Amino acid sequence: MNKIRVFYFFAEGRKQVRDFINQQKTITVQLFCESKLEGTAEFELTDFLSDNVIKREFFKYFSQKSFQTTLSWGLSMSIGLNEEQCMQD
Repeated sequence: MNKIRVFYFFAEGRKQVRDFINQQKTITVQLFCESKLEGTAEFELTDFLSDNVIKREFFKYFSQKSFQTTLSWGLSMSIGLNEEQCMQD
């Protein structure tokens, strides 16, 4: 485990983000061990439909499809929106 991945997504504006969320609703993260799917975790995006929400912190446990141990695996994740203003010449 011990891997951190940062993903950046870009959109022209908040409307495009809302359109994506209305279509997608969730982000699914999959946990693999030696190329075998061990579990999934889904993160709701619908809070971002409000202009007042710009950041969410999540912690979810992976569904246990075939874990060989009694351990539960979880994931902490932050999702934030940052609006950049482009300068015109």
